[in-house]
Amino acid sequence: MCIMAMFVLVLTLIIVNSDAIRFRFIIDTNRHLVRPDWTSEDMRQGTATVEEMERRKAWIIEHSKGRGENDINYLTSGRFVSPLNDVDLQTIERFYFNRGSGIWGRTFVLDRMHGRVYYNPQHRWSWLESMPYSAEFIDDDFNRLIQAIEESNLFTWQEYYVGLVDTLVLGWGTGWSMAIQFSDGTILRRGGSRFHSLGINDHLPPLDEFAVLTNFVETMGARVITRHNIAMTYMGSQIWVTEDMVRGIATMEEIEMQKAWTIEHSRNEGRYNLDYLIQGSFVSPANNIDLQTIERFVFSFGGGGTIRDWLVLDRMHGRVYQGVFRDTLDLTSSSHLFSGEFIEDDLNRLIQAIEESNLFDWQEYYPSPVDVETELLISYWSMAIQFADGSILRREGSIHPDSDLSRLSELIVLINFTSVMRSEIRERHNLEY
Repeated sequence: MCIMAMFVLVLTLIIVNSDAIRFRFIIDTNRHLVRPDWTSEDMRQGTATVEEMERRKAWIIEHSKGRGENDINYLTSGRFVSPLNDVDLQTIERFYFNRGSGIWGRTFVLDRMHGRVYYNPQHRWSWLESMPYSAEFIDDDFNRLIQAIEESNLFTWQEYYVGLVDTLVLGWGTGWSMAIQFSDGTILRRGGSRFHSLGINDHLPPLDEFAVLTNFVETMGARVITRHNIAMTYMGSQIWVTEDMVRGIATMEEIEMQKAWTIEHSRNEGRYNLDYLIQGSFVSPANNIDLQTIERFVFSFGGGGTIRDWLVLDRMHGRVYQGVFRDTLDLTSSSHLFSGEFIEDDLNRLIQAIEESNLFDWQEYYPSPVDVETELLISYWSMAIQFADGSILRREGSIHPDSDLSRLSELIVLINFTSVMRSEIRERHNLEY
């Protein structure tokens, strides 16, 4: 009875004054202070002296070049000085964003200061050397970040969004946080708790604006993984690039080298292991490429997790496959694999589906912009086409209430094609065996 009374009292106090929650958050995040005489709230409210603010900003600059090069915890906890609203976005040094619960979640860091980008799709991490994916920072990353900041109206968001139900039910440690460090040592912070299973979105800024930022993070995460895999892949002295090839930064020699490798690999080691089609380096085809030169087509569709249903049309080797794969697209690893002979009508129907779906007009990746925590509720799809010249077309994304569904009707054209093909492959398999 006493416990129930206490709960009602706490609930009443929170409802009457939700600022109490925000104050508690400030206290929690300031537990790990570097210097007790440096203030955070006072600095923003104008009660700190100019000397105190300049000393803090100088410490941020020095720390981020030294001990803070790897440990970026200072970006989201401890004291800081907020930037002015009219700050020059070209002076951004570091961008940090994560979403999740406890240690689970996703973390993205753009470190212009040290020339790297980082991504962790599974954990909320503050140690950069522990991030599983990293790549070299390029100017296009920075341009994309500035565009996302401008389109999301980030400076108009409040500092912290408290989800009342989340605070009562889930407690601390769940939510999203973001920090931007500028060259003068100021830091912009935004964050919020997470709870929207009941349709309560008081933990977020305006959803359309928040989606702009999470879209950027999800897309950049996919790019970092791709670049990381390229950097970890070697064949002799070759350096393989993919995004650089698309942007025209790679030399013609590098592009032709990659295309030649794709052709050779697909005839040998890659005959049964098709991972090279869906991850690692590649050269995108020209928009006016001849569809009659298609050599391989792969398509997957499935729910959350690592298990997917795959369709493979392998014109190069005269076979078609459909099966369930986990983690890797290896035709020798599936226990539920059906195969049959490839026929020319397969290619004709594939070309028809590609043309009706306007596939070449799709963007490379369609993320789920808001809900990156309830992945089991999301359906994923991915596709790759290899052409005779060694170029590869890739498209992928998620289907979720928060996803960009502007091309859903076109995607359904491809899904219908693959569904019919899977049924036919089972029939061909049974006739052969």
